[in-house]
Formats: sequence, C-alpha cells, structure tokens
Amino acid sequence: MATSLLISDLHLGGRLKTDVLRAPKPREVLKERLAEVDRVILLGDVMEFRHSPQRDALRQGLPILSDLATALRPGTEIVIVPGNHDWALIEGWNARRAALEEGPPPMGLDEVITAVQASEAAAAIETAMKRPIEFRYPGLWVEDGIYATHGHYLDVHALLPTVERLGAGALQRLSGEMVPLAAKPADYERVLAPWYAFIGASVERLSANASTRRATSSARAYERLRSRSPRAKAFGIGLRAGVAALNATGIGPLSAELSGQAMIASAMHAIDEVDARLNIGADHLIFGHCHRPGPLDSDDIDAWLTRVGTRLWNTGNWVYEPRFQTPTKVDSAYWPGTGVVVTGGGTPPSSERILSEMSSTVLVEDHGDLTAPVRLDPPEDDDSERDDAGPEGVLA
Repeated sequence: MATSLLISDLHLGGRLKTDVLRAPKPREVLKERLAEVDRVILLGDVMEFRHSPQRDALRQGLPILSDLATALRPGTEIVIVPGNHDWALIEGWNARRAALEEGPPPMGLDEVITAVQASEAAAAIETAMKRPIEFRYPGLWVEDGIYATHGHYLDVHALLPTVERLGAGALQRLSGEMVPLAAKPADYERVLAPWYAFIGASVERLSANASTRRATSSARAYERLRSRSPRAKAFGIGLRAGVAALNATGIGPLSAELSGQAMIASAMHAIDEVDARLNIGADHLIFGHCHRPGPLDSDDIDAWLTRVGTRLWNTGNWVYEPRFQTPTKVDSAYWPGTGVVVTGGGTPPSSERILSEMSSTVLVEDHGDLTAPVRLDPPEDDDSERDDAGPEGVLA
C-alpha cells in the first residue's frame, strides 16, 4: 500500500530563522523518513512570505527544498497545499480566475493546479525540487474518507483576536455577508483573501526592522501575558477591554485568554465549524495551521472529534519558538518535527514525532551559507509537456 507523509508549517525562509530545517541534522532525519514514503504532502505554510519578501524567503528556502528532494525515491509524488503564510503560491491562478469575463468558476474542496498555473514562486519551487509538483487547494482527498487542508479557514471562527480573525469579522460586518451555515470554499476566500493580499503586498515594502517587529508581535504579546510585572497586568487589562469592545460590535465571539490551552481550544472549536459548514463529509480531517500536533498520547481522544463525527488530526510544525516551547520535548506539546502518516487500505491516519529525540541546541544549529540566487520570471501558462526539471529561467 502507498504511504503518504503529511507535514506542514515549515515556514522556510523567515527572517527570524526559526525554521528548524535550516539546520543540517533535523534535515537529515527528515530525509531518512522521506526516503520511505510514496507521497509527500506539504500541508501549507511551506514558505514564510509573511515575515520576508518572497525573493528573500525563496533565497533561503529553495536550497532546503532542493536538498530534501534528493532523498525521495524515483516516482515519489509531491503535493503542496498552500496556507495563509504562503497563499501567494497560487496568486497567478487566483488572478486568472478572477479575470475571467464570466467570473471565477465555483471553487471545489480539491482544486488541482500545476506549478506553472499557480505562480512564479510555485514554478521556482518545482525547479528547485527537480520533479513535477502538484498544487491542491484548499485541500485534497488523501484517500477515500481522508481529507487534508492547511486549516486557515478556521481563522474565520477562531476565538482568539488574530489579524485574520479580526479582518474576517470586520469584512463580514461591513458587507453584511456572513459565512453561511451551508458554506462553500468561496465564502471563506471572500473574507480571508483580501487580508492575505494586503499583508503580502505590505511585506514586500516593509523594512527589515518593521518586518521583524511584525513577525514577533504574537510572541511578544504572549510573553507579556505570562509575566507578572505591572506592565503585563496593564497589557492584560487593555486586551480584555479591547476584546469586550470588539464583542460588543458583533465581530466576536472573541476571548482574551491567550494560554496554550486556550489556543488549542480555539482551533478545535473553529475547525469544527469549518467541517460542519463546508459539509466535508470525511471520516478523518487532517489540518495544520495551529502548530499543535495531535492527538498526542496525553490528549483526550474525544476532544479530537467534531460534532458531525469526523476524527481530527493535526500535523504540528517545524519551527522552534522558545517563547511557546519548553527546552525539552517531554514538556512541550508544540515541539517541532511532527507529521501525520496515511498508509491507505482503510487504516486510520497516525501521528508521528520525527524529531522527538533531538535537542534544542541541534534544532537551531546554523546552516551556514545554504542560500540560492533567485530570479522570478513569469511562467509560461500553456499545456505543453515539460520535463521534470520544471520551467526554465526561474532560477538564476
């Protein structure tokens, strides 16, 4: 039976250098695992286009993807499902759909897109990995009864006051068009895509210092709330007052609780809403986005079941963020280096902690000069047959 490995939230090329696959040892461990599977599904936020301009992120990220691809056996499939941090990977496909005279066709749960159709950045990734890459959006059917998506649609229903949650809430209030109980992917795109486009455009124009401040804003807020200082108390009071005001406007429901428990509770509540409103109809739903793998051995398994009976699985993350993670994997549910395995044949998915024995020192080890010059050229959008190296002229 064919084996699929799903991993997400690599966040390659971010300015903060928290992506652990920059370091050689974590990358070697992952390569050993990649050599054993028949299909690799990168389930969103592969690239970090929120913290760095695309050119800079690709310069750092493409050599890592190229190195990972050397471990794959001939014939191993690669699928990428864009998330909110690398939504720009399908910006070309989105633009062409929007430009159609009759309007964009309805978006299904599993759209199939070639790298050339997707964007210049997507074509650059295909070239770097030297084999065809299939882009799917907003998710894909991994096997019968098993659906996978990055999970960014949950931001519409999340309880925490993130940028996407506030933006989606404000757009719904201003337009008077809420995501309906019987929704389609286009309903979620309508309230999220404008924010993705705005954030992506602004990042291209930010200075290095401004980009770093934006990248660390959530972590700094979390750190303040954990502190016992008077300043932290004042911040907490202000946050609660702000959330109360937002709830009063009808943008909520929102919560001012930012603990680790509140974060996962918010995500589980929200993905439950997405599953029910899109009527996905899967037995198992695999998602990423919230960086919290699961279910873990210590979890209440019933908490990973939606109201319609779908079993939930989260792929976790591949970033090391000391503000959110403790120094040892034993104490940290957010420890990086996790994934979900699907073997097919009616076997349920399973969680896997690939870097569970790796120390924090090794995770953040410098990767040296692993960079590549990047030139993004408009891809040729045609139906002609291309070789496995992808379109020419993408990498200088």
